[in-house]
Amino acid sequence: MAALTDIEQSKILRFLGYPDWSNLAIAWGLDFPTGVEPQYYVRDAFGRLTDEALELVRNDLRECEEIERQLSDARCRLKASKVGDITMNIDEIPYLRGELDHWKRQLADDFGSIINPFRTGQFGGSRSGRVIG
Repeated sequence: MAALTDIEQSKILRFLGYPDWSNLAIAWGLDFPTGVEPQYYVRDAFGRLTDEALELVRNDLRECEEIERQLSDARCRLKASKVGDITMNIDEIPYLRGELDHWKRQLADDFGSIINPFRTGQFGGSRSGRVIG
């Protein structure tokens, strides 16, 4: 059975809004009663993907990476709204962000998990876990 590389795993965790730390046990405090932290479903599934599922996950990861590249390119065009006869599409960045959100959800679905609801993002908060010590 093939496996995702460490860099692929890190990219997946980043797109889903989870930290990629070497030791999560010292950082996560769980209240009682508790469910399983969603990122553990993702981490657990990394080693259990079938060869067929592995290729589907890689395709979804490539989609996220490509949209991220397009967003980066689009930001460079924000300096002008019109160049000669060409009018810039002011909806390009919101559209690409929506597409990226779609592919992030697809990537999360590949692992039977969710995007981190506490990520610092459009609607998230700053709580990715409670640090105890």
